Amino acid sequence: MSVTDTIPYEILEEVGKDAYGTSYRVRHRHLHETEATLHLFEDPHVCRLLKSVGSIDDCSGIQGVERIRDCHFSSQNPYMVTDWVDGQSLREWLNTEGIPKLEQTLIWMKTLVKRLAIVHQKGLIHQNLHPETIRITNAGDIVFQGLIVGGTFSRAGAQYFPGDTTELDREYLPGMRYKTHRQRQSESIDEREDLFALGLVFFEMLAGQFPKPGELPSQVCQEIDQSID
Repeated sequence: MSVTDTIPYEILEEVGKDAYGTSYRVRHRHLHETEATLHLFEDPHVCRLLKSVGSIDDCSGIQGVERIRDCHFSSQNPYMVTDWVDGQSLREWLNTEGIPKLEQTLIWMKTLVKRLAIVHQKGLIHQNLHPETIRITNAGDIVFQGLIVGGTFSRAGAQYFPGDTTELDREYLPGMRYKTHRQRQSESIDEREDLFALGLVFFEMLAGQFPKPGELPSQVCQEIDQSID
């Protein structure tokens, strides 16, 4: 019996795979619901973390934040079900469409800042922001996806990177380069981690590339003329 046979959802198609597990487009076997996204967590470190959490915060009242329909973290195979969002990730957009027009970029940036501010006002943090967890809908809206948790949980010392996670494991976790030093060292985190990551996302939306280490503008982005230094 496969793992998907033990959950009340019919698998329609696989839509993605990352270091945490596999995501599927699904429909509930018994309830007449619209399609949803099933996140089946397979990484042992993440599974152990989710089982210790037991539940996550409900963000269904926040516009532009993926609504969580169902989650079971205490089972042998933890999973979470969220609304199905048509469209593509910001990473896919950047790879296929290139740098958005400045006007569009500014609209998306303002939208993300406003929505993230509401998340923080509710005492929540995303803690895993990067172009793969930001989605552009077919209608042109921009929304947050991913696991959003309470600030108390994150400050209590339970992070995505348990103490026995190896450096090699960390390098393969998605969005690693968008994380702060505190996240990389498994220290307590807060809203500042989200702001740091979102700033890097904005840089990439404007420059079309991730910033490089350097003290001068031309060292950070090769498209910047050295005369500006």
